[in-house]
Amino acid sequence: MNNSMKFTSGSVLKIAAVSWIICFAVYFRALFCGFVNYDDSEYVLHNILIRDLNLDFLKFVFTSSYAGSWMPLTWISFAIDYRLWEMNAFGYHLTNILLHSTNTFVVVLIADKVLGKKYCDIQNIQPYLAMLLLSGLFFGIHPLRVESVVWISERKDVLNGLFALGSVLFYLMYAQAKDIEGKSRLAANYSISLMLFALSLMAKSITVVMPALLIIIDWFPLKRLRKTTILTIIYEKIPFLLLSLAVSVLTIYYAQTDGMFLTLNEISFYKRLLISGNSVFEYLRLIIFPVGIQPFYIINPVLPASYAIKAVVVVAVCCSSLYFIKSRPWIPALWFLFLTPLLPVLAFFQNGGEEAMAARFTYLPAVPISVIAAFGFFQVYRYQNKLRVLLCVTILFLLLFYATVTYRDTIVWDNTGTLWTRLLEVQEIGRAYVQRGMYYYSIGHYDEAIQDLSRAIEIAKREKVPVLHNLYAFRGDSYRAMKSYDKALEDLTSAIEITPNPSCNYLRGLTLKSMGRQHEAEKDFELAGEHPIPLDWY
Repeated sequence: MNNSMKFTSGSVLKIAAVSWIICFAVYFRALFCGFVNYDDSEYVLHNILIRDLNLDFLKFVFTSSYAGSWMPLTWISFAIDYRLWEMNAFGYHLTNILLHSTNTFVVVLIADKVLGKKYCDIQNIQPYLAMLLLSGLFFGIHPLRVESVVWISERKDVLNGLFALGSVLFYLMYAQAKDIEGKSRLAANYSISLMLFALSLMAKSITVVMPALLIIIDWFPLKRLRKTTILTIIYEKIPFLLLSLAVSVLTIYYAQTDGMFLTLNEISFYKRLLISGNSVFEYLRLIIFPVGIQPFYIINPVLPASYAIKAVVVVAVCCSSLYFIKSRPWIPALWFLFLTPLLPVLAFFQNGGEEAMAARFTYLPAVPISVIAAFGFFQVYRYQNKLRVLLCVTILFLLLFYATVTYRDTIVWDNTGTLWTRLLEVQEIGRAYVQRGMYYYSIGHYDEAIQDLSRAIEIAKREKVPVLHNLYAFRGDSYRAMKSYDKALEDLTSAIEITPNPSCNYLRGLTLKSMGRQHEAEKDFELAGEHPIPLDWY
């Protein structure tokens, strides 16, 4: 390697390190966020599984599903965190931020591998390095990353991202070495790429689409189809494809076993098509203009007409991008590199019932868009001298805007109260009132808990869905804590009538005792048993 190449490589690593530092600094506030009652209870707080990091634990996570998913590396990472931090949320957030900052570092290296061969000019290296830094920052500090980084349960996103991006990086090294150096270092780079791909699948199965992504990359930007046949390229992907098929079968099996997939009778294909089209459109819009990001997007019972319009636009873009296959191959390549990682999480494979889309699903699809956006700024800088000052100001403003919105959205995940308050600011749904009401109950804010649980009950009745006994139980106990015994008695009785529960009998016994109705109280205490369990939603 000559001196100029060494200088370039060293400079790229320094720029990648700068992107790591900036990303960590932007997310520093997240270190002081807590857990939220949105999956964190199941994944960490109430997850007895992660509390013993031993052979039995390892055997279980590799041979069984938990919380409806097979993701052994994610559970191992939580187990390591528990060993280090127990239930201190600081440590879990630290791990997420470190992983995401490292992913930003890797994105810079990927951008260099894709663009460096053609656009790196040692005489004018500063604009090139600035482009690489922008590639990393457009990905790393974009507000759409907040959910993946700050939500502890989304460890699977950032952990999967580390291995998936690493796999792409080593595949680029393999493909470029094969074109230039023959068999030099081919086996090592290919093997590392394959190994990292396997690890990504063990963190989150979303990367089952990796074989397709690598074929698109071979076509453009690597342009390998000009130098080899499509059969050779597909043959290279067979090990990737076999791993992908194995994990796909495993994921589908566990999802069906846990009853996570919704049938076409529950959501028709036409409705899935509209929801998917709307989601793709909104993902792209939020990447370009990241304002109004929500922590939860539910499927509306009646889809608005805008869904059909957006679906038509998305189909039109798919079709029109094919027109540029020969003249401007980067257009269809970019579109399908964005779209392909989204396919497993679109409504075509709907599971979970309520969620139409989520910001976290843009984690990997955002990488090619970040790189091409930075490249676009680089091209303007190279060829439009009069616009350079304006361009630099625009970039600075954009990065400050991203950092500001990211910081603001980080605070949304501060605790359960702030999370569901944010959702209720943009959409009134019963689930948000339930979750926030439960949070207020847990911290002793009984008056606020009563207000939220009452609103949840009103919405359930209005929408003609069964009112869960839990709503009456927790509202009743909140009334009891505030010494509103008549209302407490009414609610706890309603809860018992819906679903008999020893905990509710015990609480009703305490209420009756406080009202001086000792004889009735004794009957409830007898039904509750000698050691009644605490009232618990889960």
